[in-house]
Amino acid sequence: MQYGSQAEVLEPEELRDMVRMEVKEMEEVYGREI
Repeated sequence: MQYGSQAEVLEPEELRDMVRMEVKEMEEVYGREI
């Protein structure tokens, strides 16, 4: 599994959603201080 080639397939909107989801998970784990 090549991460680079897979990232190129994702649309900007999908990337934004992925980042938003990860940020949400980080906030749930570490709190809103970040």
